Amino acid sequence: MPLVLRFLIPLAAGILASFYSDLSVSLTTIFIASAGCFVPLIFLKSSHHKLKNVWGALITLPLFFLIGIYIETNADQRNHSSYFENYVSRDSTTIFGITISGYPEITEKWVKSEIHVNSCNRQSTTGKSIIYLEKDSLSEQLQNGDQLILNAVFFPVSSPKNPHEFDYKTYLAHQQIYTQAFVKQGFWKKCGHQSGLLSSVLSIRKNCSDILDNSGLSVQNAAVAKALLLGDKEYISDDLMMSYSSSGTLHVLAVSGLHVGIIMLILNFLLQPVKRIKNGKYIFLALALSGIWFYTLLTGFTPSILRAAVMFSFVIIGKELQRDSTIQQSLLVSAFILIIIDPHILFQIGFLLSYLAVAGIVYFHPLIYNKLYFKQKWADKIWQLSSVSIAAQISTLPISIYCFHQFPNYFLFANLIVIPVSFVILILGIFALLVNAVPFLGDFSFYLLDKLIEFMNGSISVFDKMPFSVTKNLIIKWYDVLILYSVILFSYLSITKRSKQFLFTAAFTMSLFCISLWLNVHSNYSLNSITIYSSKGENRMDYFNQGTLISFKTSSEKSEEKKLSFHIYPNRQQTSFKTEPDTTIFLDLENALVEIENQKILFMSQHLADSVFTTGFPKTDYVYLYDISFLHSEFSEFLSEEKTPVILGDGVSYKLKNYLKKSNLQLVYHDLHQQGSITKSFY
Repeated sequence: MPLVLRFLIPLAAGILASFYSDLSVSLTTIFIASAGCFVPLIFLKSSHHKLKNVWGALITLPLFFLIGIYIETNADQRNHSSYFENYVSRDSTTIFGITISGYPEITEKWVKSEIHVNSCNRQSTTGKSIIYLEKDSLSEQLQNGDQLILNAVFFPVSSPKNPHEFDYKTYLAHQQIYTQAFVKQGFWKKCGHQSGLLSSVLSIRKNCSDILDNSGLSVQNAAVAKALLLGDKEYISDDLMMSYSSSGTLHVLAVSGLHVGIIMLILNFLLQPVKRIKNGKYIFLALALSGIWFYTLLTGFTPSILRAAVMFSFVIIGKELQRDSTIQQSLLVSAFILIIIDPHILFQIGFLLSYLAVAGIVYFHPLIYNKLYFKQKWADKIWQLSSVSIAAQISTLPISIYCFHQFPNYFLFANLIVIPVSFVILILGIFALLVNAVPFLGDFSFYLLDKLIEFMNGSISVFDKMPFSVTKNLIIKWYDVLILYSVILFSYLSITKRSKQFLFTAAFTMSLFCISLWLNVHSNYSLNSITIYSSKGENRMDYFNQGTLISFKTSSEKSEEKKLSFHIYPNRQQTSFKTEPDTTIFLDLENALVEIENQKILFMSQHLADSVFTTGFPKTDYVYLYDISFLHSEFSEFLSEEKTPVILGDGVSYKLKNYLKKSNLQLVYHDLHQQGSITKSFY
């Protein structure tokens, strides 16, 4: 086992243990543990070389486990006395001094930005947060490095409101962000600008973005060019993003290892003459690393590009200095350093996919590539690219299915087109930006760029529209991921070691995976339950009954796909392996009472409340209020007497909510927006 891996495994285990169990240790504890572990080595004679190795291996496990706990605890900004929330005054106005970091995102109503909180009521502070400034002509012009003074209330990021919904709170916590604030016009002002390297490079990035907007590229092609060249995917349409995702080529639009690798190849080609001069190897290294890191800054210094830059920096250093280290060791060292710097990077899916993809290429590609031989160079190149795609897909498959619940069936064919074309687009795009001001040459370069991107988008669209282009709603548990990686590992060992024992072990673990899948399917298909969702602008209830999904909704209008995919689809996938219901029932005045398993739920809007006022309130087990601002006192008293639970859905006025909560009627109520969804199982 490589030495770095001996350190990396217990270090990662300590970080995970600390995050999920709130374990903490001090530096004193680590020093005492270190002394206790290393003292026996002093008394071991040189003849006990093997014993020294065994003891040395054993002490790294607890020691780096403790170090993992310490760095994870220390990385949590809330554990620092200077964290800005510790200075917030609850009794008076709090004035914050902040610096905008990153690249502000302009939405329909707000300008969203990550910030560093520098001061709180003139007290120097630390910590990160997110602010939403009301959109206007001033907020739209803000950029990285701008310093603001604002009057705001920071509140914790909300937990998920629906089952299996994306946990945005935990996602931000892994980036050391725990709060957010919404600031309206007049409650903030710009007071300066903090210039620096990142700010200067982002200014260059903004200029490049403006050049692409005015280059003659179509709107969609310009958006793709920004994603490929600058790492800005903000303007790509949802439909095109879905097409790239379904074809298994979304990685092309996310600036990461592929793009840094291409930049490295370009620099390696251009800087070859430098190696021939005296000390050229070191000059080459300095120029190549400078180029890689400038590109990293230009694309926004995002986590994915940062990981790739660190990874390839170690690879190119090891290669040029001709150290004994292999690419595997370079990868492990780069991962170790990134984890030490930011222990929460372990929780980022991009980090896992990046390193797993490269590891798959390093270990699996030679095995796959050597299985076939082609005399023709063009055929060999195609097979080489195909084997790389297959290797990367194998190593990332378990975690990709777990996170994205789909598999692109034509990924191999799509990547054969997209990867070479994206390579040319990246080179041509850089060239076009450099010669933009040159008459004819700049225009011609952008014309070619437009046609290439159009061809790539068209190819992706063809794959997306082909029958069975993607297998959706693939659901596995976290322990299934571990089992699948065990299958991959033992299969690899059985081939490389030519061992029947590893082959049998791989078959056994595969059988465990099949049993786990069967148990999961069986439990879901025997489920009988309802879920009432919390979703702004939506009133939805799903009934799951032995594999059948019936959806109830209060609006006949087509719902936004994005809203459904965020709030409702995850639970449907996990519970019934589908996103579209078998039957959809629209609830209106004539069809407002739903009876499921002898449980009656009345969906009551203002129109229904007014219409049944004269006929009397029907007997029901639950009342779901939506699009309502007034409830007759007789109804309130009836619900209180009958102890009928009230569910507050979307469109219930603040005045009515306040009345129901503060009245002396002792109503049992559940506010979906504040308390989240409701799930009730029937047995």
